[in-house]
Amino acid sequence: MTLGQEKSKSLRILEQIYALVGLLHMIGASEPFFLDYNSEGVSSLSTSLVTEGTLGMQISGAIIYLIAMILVLPRLNSIMTLLKGNKAFVLFMVLILASALWSELPSVTLRRSVALTGTTIFAIYLALRFKPSEFMIMLAAVLAFTAIENLLFVFLVPDVAIHQYSNFGAWKGALGHKNIMGRTMVLCILVMWAVAPQARSYKVLLWSIIAICLVLIAMSQSRTSWIAGAGLFLAIPFLRYLQRSQIPLMARVLFVALIGLGGLGVLVAEYADVGLQAVGRDATFTGRTEIWASAIEVGGDKPILGHGYRTFWTLGLTNRLLIGNGHNSFIDLWVELGLAGVVLFFTTMIVTGRRALQRLARSNDRRGQWYIMYLLFMVVFGMAAQVFPDHGTIAWVLYVVITLYLTPFAVARQTEQTDIRDRRAMALGQPSPAE
Repeated sequence: MTLGQEKSKSLRILEQIYALVGLLHMIGASEPFFLDYNSEGVSSLSTSLVTEGTLGMQISGAIIYLIAMILVLPRLNSIMTLLKGNKAFVLFMVLILASALWSELPSVTLRRSVALTGTTIFAIYLALRFKPSEFMIMLAAVLAFTAIENLLFVFLVPDVAIHQYSNFGAWKGALGHKNIMGRTMVLCILVMWAVAPQARSYKVLLWSIIAICLVLIAMSQSRTSWIAGAGLFLAIPFLRYLQRSQIPLMARVLFVALIGLGGLGVLVAEYADVGLQAVGRDATFTGRTEIWASAIEVGGDKPILGHGYRTFWTLGLTNRLLIGNGHNSFIDLWVELGLAGVVLFFTTMIVTGRRALQRLARSNDRRGQWYIMYLLFMVVFGMAAQVFPDHGTIAWVLYVVITLYLTPFAVARQTEQTDIRDRRAMALGQPSPAE
């Protein structure tokens, strides 16, 4: 190995470490290391800390965004090509930044929209610098670390990792709230399932992590995670049908949609009350429907452009419930960015979803299923929590990364890289590496 090759390898390792640290930050797994539990008033990870982040988290986030910006600057041509293939996404980001102009709290909207832009730049960096298979392995590693961290927190610092007042007894691990931990552990299981074919040598480890996640989900008492997690895995047979059937793609999609929605409708009509009682919920979903109705009504005051990104539920505004968010990403979109934001975001989802279905139909690998599964994950959890668009979160990073991976330019580039590796492997008489 030449000196230049050694230097290149060392730089690549440093880059991978940076990406791993950035992903841990987006998951929230690094938050506990910025808290002083001996300080007065900090006895646990609170929802407000999770929402706003500590000063240390804000500084570390800014550093991660700055490094990502520096690293992607030399690749502006590739970035522009990717963005040209996602015009609705670009307009959506412009709308978020511009919403500071009409926001009720302009400084808050500007700060948070800049943070979302930084999060997006980090995601663009990941999509440009790492192949999908490499990225999935890194994501699996950081989520496995998070699962183990959550379990250790429960046993080592139970006063911090277990809810003591509201939601008494529910586990929240190192992530600050039971619902966040439950949702993250569902994501962890999905990722472990997706990378299993790539990591056959680590089968025992993967199943151990899945077992830990199942325990954490159960003990979180997050009913949304229980129901959503079960529903997502019930979707796997349908995805396999979409992937392998010889019937035209649109016919397959319509068939699966009719079966899925029809079955869901029957279950809701026949067993809604029994199901709600089984998970300890009422017809208002713990008051969520009342919040949604009020938010929709107030959102009508500014129906076109909304009240400004991430200000509607902010402390300091009058006549608002101090609950941090509306527990529904779609309603938050409506009140914050109005009809313009809703239309633009749904356009990005439709474009990405169509590309994901096309990728699924022409593939025989699990990653094709993973792209669809993650979009379903966003939609399902988005109906009961603040998932998107949100700065400094793994959910938004993954959405942007998947959107860019599925952009035709990126797909063509991945195919070209795979063909080059195949030719090199054939020349050496070796099997070609899988992508």
